[in-house]
Amino acid sequence: MSKSRFLIARPILLGVTLFSLSLVGSLYKGDAWAEKLQPIDEGATDPSFQSFRKELLAAARRRDKNYIFSITAPDIKYTFGRGEGLADFKKHSGFSDPNHAIWGDLIEVLALGGVFESSDRGQKTFCTPYVFCKFPDKLDAFTNVVVIKPNVPLRKTPSANAPVVETLSHDIVQRNQEYRDSQWIKITTPNNKEGYVLHQEVRSPIDYRAVFIQVNGRWTMKTFISGD
Repeated sequence: MSKSRFLIARPILLGVTLFSLSLVGSLYKGDAWAEKLQPIDEGATDPSFQSFRKELLAAARRRDKNYIFSITAPDIKYTFGRGEGLADFKKHSGFSDPNHAIWGDLIEVLALGGVFESSDRGQKTFCTPYVFCKFPDKLDAFTNVVVIKPNVPLRKTPSANAPVVETLSHDIVQRNQEYRDSQWIKITTPNNKEGYVLHQEVRSPIDYRAVFIQVNGRWTMKTFISGD
């Protein structure tokens, strides 16, 4: 997965205090790894971005497409296939439809923390969510997911009443690509334990992510994309 987040897309809670990032180095036990990705949100450290993010989140909740388009960069990157640019974004992104799932995707992205960076031109950017921005290069972004909550029960079977195999907190785990279920995901932990967690308790680094850029004191959305 490329980390050129400004040019080709890279997508806690608002109002919470600043989280600190802790990437626990790999502790190899045979072929297993032991790595966590702790949440981080630097957004609150910049008053201008914090204000912008709150306004954008409010607009997303009320399905205000005009506001979304007003803060979208003319050269927005939102797809790896169809095209890019604001005109195409208005037609095909889904934001013109108040019932489109894209609104929920944007809200989720905004609700997860991220980090400030600099573009190739030295402009200040904000990359979110941290799951994408800080995911380790050495791990496969297509087969691994991040547990985004503390104390998540890993169930023996896909049932809320199933025995707990292990408790996970911000771990990076492998997803079983063949298992399909609308509510549960089958995973393998770093110590090779298998089990099931709820979809909302984990996130893929290649799910939707956003990059915002500050130009002449104004924040705009440069990237909003999923996949790789």
